[in-house]
Amino acid sequence: MTQSLKTRGTSGEQTGTKSAGSESEPQPTLNGETKGTKMIIKVLGSGCTNCKTLELRTKEAVEELHIEAVIEKVQDYQEIASYGVLRTPGLVIDGKVVSVGAVPKVDEIKNLILKQTATV
Repeated sequence: MTQSLKTRGTSGEQTGTKSAGSESEPQPTLNGETKGTKMIIKVLGSGCTNCKTLELRTKEAVEELHIEAVIEKVQDYQEIASYGVLRTPGLVIDGKVVSVGAVPKVDEIKNLILKQTATV
């Protein structure tokens, strides 16, 4: 499984990237087909305890589902506001805001991911 973590600071710059595996390989979807791009999941928040918890739970959900995803931590307030999120933490899956102002449990995050993959 390939998982990348990109972290953005308060000014929007990328502050760190953690990656495993090749980003250019076709990636299997949940039903075994391959696709060229990975799911992009963004955790929106200032870096508070709830935001960090959401990030950890999101990573756990991705691992348990055995899916390919890029998980980005977004701390830039302008970018967070561009999603219409005024209360953090927020969770964005493939550009769609799926959770705001809450820290869903791992099973709830898995359901949100599965629901989003079903609509693609």
